[in-house]
Amino acid sequence: MKVLRIHSWDGKLAGGGEDYVRTVSQMLEARGHPQRIVAITTHPTDIFGSQGVNFVVPEPGVRRGLEDGFATPGLFPLLERTAAEFQPDIVHLHHFDAGFSSIAKFLAQTKHPILFTAHDAELVCPISTLVLPNGSACEGGVRVRCGFTGCKVGWGLPYNLWQHNLFDSEVAPRVLGYMCPSRALRDYLDQNGYRPAVHLPSFAAIPPEIRSGPVPPHELSVPRIGFLGRIEENKGIEDLLSAFAEVRRSVPEARLDIAGDGVALPQFQQMAKDLGIEAQVTWSGWVKGLAKDAWFAQQRLMVFPSRPFENFPLVSLEALVRQIPVVATDSGGAKDIVRPGETGWLVPPSQPGALAAAISEALQHLSEAESRAARGRAMVLSEFTPEVHVERLLRIYEKVLTGDSLSAH
Repeated sequence: MKVLRIHSWDGKLAGGGEDYVRTVSQMLEARGHPQRIVAITTHPTDIFGSQGVNFVVPEPGVRRGLEDGFATPGLFPLLERTAAEFQPDIVHLHHFDAGFSSIAKFLAQTKHPILFTAHDAELVCPISTLVLPNGSACEGGVRVRCGFTGCKVGWGLPYNLWQHNLFDSEVAPRVLGYMCPSRALRDYLDQNGYRPAVHLPSFAAIPPEIRSGPVPPHELSVPRIGFLGRIEENKGIEDLLSAFAEVRRSVPEARLDIAGDGVALPQFQQMAKDLGIEAQVTWSGWVKGLAKDAWFAQQRLMVFPSRPFENFPLVSLEALVRQIPVVATDSGGAKDIVRPGETGWLVPPSQPGALAAAISEALQHLSEAESRAARGRAMVLSEFTPEVHVERLLRIYEKVLTGDSLSAH
């Protein structure tokens, strides 16, 4: 089967969504299923190689807003021409940002079946976090009330409302299935009328040497607690720092290594000073490639303290496949991966005391921690590999092409 992917996003650098599209497309092509990707972004990109057709749009601003709202010059003809030349069996939409009026026009007119992958919560939340300013989970749904919750949607709300109304009126009636990496996001989409919402778990990027194993025990002289992700409030860094200060009372030799970056970095660095743990906390910045593998090798325990909603914490898969024990909060899709008493520790979000207790238990009972991590590694290798994901995706495509309805599952 032939798949035309439409992927619209802002920014210079490729992130997780782009890595996903590239990996899945390459694997399907290798299995004899030709792929074409129309990549709509603010900067030229060659990340999709020969499969990609790049279309550059202006940076966000007045011109971009007008083009998005009426028509992006050249985009609709490009989509029509690409579809006519490629003759896809399925059109698969990934994200819907730049040039969406032209994308919506194309999707409303195409005769090909359409599927949508929700890489994040943008379809049901204008800021994609599903977390209210008071730290509680939002019910979801992009509506006028989003402007009165205190969320940082700002002046972008009219644009978000227009975009979602256009999606709901022109695109949603044609979409045959919404694929979601977590059960939590699937439930959000279903509750907001995007049906059928189908749980299609994502996968970990596993280096060949890690996949083949076996992974040796993490016999480190210093018990290092690792966090890898964006440094922002909804990631629970405040709770992690408070919990770490408490952990040091029972495990004084413990160290905390925070890798990542974000707008909240200065405030959390100041918090570490205020808590008197500055000397025991390392801020490693973003780690990638070989540096990321080396960083993982130094961690005895990984912690993911996200607050009410976390779509699908891929880094927890990367930790478990390396047989590193994991403590996480019961936030969104975390429970799909971290199963209490089996593959790790799961605690309520926004409770530093409970987080500290779980971290201390994992550090003080290394045999149990290693056992859970070993079960976690086995789980990742059996349920969350690119190969398993592609097999599931192919079954969805086959159902669509044979006219079978997709049931929410």
